[in-house]
Amino acid sequence: MNSLANINPAEHVESTGVVQRAQSLIPLLRSRHAETDSIAKVPSDIAEQLEAAGLFSMSLPRVYGGLQTSISTWKDAVTEIGRGDGGVAWAVTLINACNWMAAGLFPKSVTDEVFSKPNTRVSGVFSARGVKAHRVDGGIVVEKGMWFFNSGVYHAHWDLLGVPMFNEAGESIGPGIALVPMSDVKILNDWDTIGLRGSGSSNVSMENVFIPDERIVGLAASTEGRQQGAFQDQPLYHTAFAPLMVSILSFPVLGMGTQMLEEFLTSLPKRDIKLTPYTKQGEAVVTHVQVAQASGRIDAAKALMSKACSDMDAWALNPEY
Repeated sequence: MNSLANINPAEHVESTGVVQRAQSLIPLLRSRHAETDSIAKVPSDIAEQLEAAGLFSMSLPRVYGGLQTSISTWKDAVTEIGRGDGGVAWAVTLINACNWMAAGLFPKSVTDEVFSKPNTRVSGVFSARGVKAHRVDGGIVVEKGMWFFNSGVYHAHWDLLGVPMFNEAGESIGPGIALVPMSDVKILNDWDTIGLRGSGSSNVSMENVFIPDERIVGLAASTEGRQQGAFQDQPLYHTAFAPLMVSILSFPVLGMGTQMLEEFLTSLPKRDIKLTPYTKQGEAVVTHVQVAQASGRIDAAKALMSKACSDMDAWALNPEY
């Protein structure tokens, strides 16, 4: 990581326009919300527009045709998508998180294979639940396993799935994350929820799949900054794993909260308060108090996440992990 000390912060260029392109898609996302809910995933033509706008490739290296934005830009763009459809925003932020992992944690031989085709997308589930696997020469074989809530999987070409790791003697040495092509994964089509349906977070399964060692990374090594991937000399991929993976889950919610408040204020002139003298809800003091409380909390959340993202961006420029 010594080469990071020579990075010029001015070279960490923002990808201009992606936030504005996300904002321009809000009317479309709102107009297609019923359809998105009915199919419980991002409609294919909308996924194509998200791709064309660069929203699936914000975390991809430029060498593979990605935008390689900062975390702050990633947040702002997903927040705008969240104003249009929270489920779609959830899929967008999770695909970017998994693209970031695939690009930033694995060796160059793997990243070249995964991103050899333009517009490649990666989804994932990092926790392993009931996965049965064993060590073989050159890797592991997953005999059987199921992974829950694989957000964005319907639009992915590769999947990151939590697996057990073994030493050469076949003894368990902790959890790992395996990168596998979607041709090895079965989508169970069981995402049937009340909300966030556009995330397409179906469960997935695998049986009798060989995974080579070079496509498996340690979860502990990744969280502690010991997993040296192909692009560790570039700030985006030197961002701390755990803070990033937690923070990206808030990005859609910031947009959803903003939209809820906007919708309430838009409909407010048409509202009364039943069983009271108020024919206009906006004239009641309690309405002003509640709007102030809600907007204050939303603004506070945005401020906290803006600082978190700018801190991550700043630390990523530092050779210290």
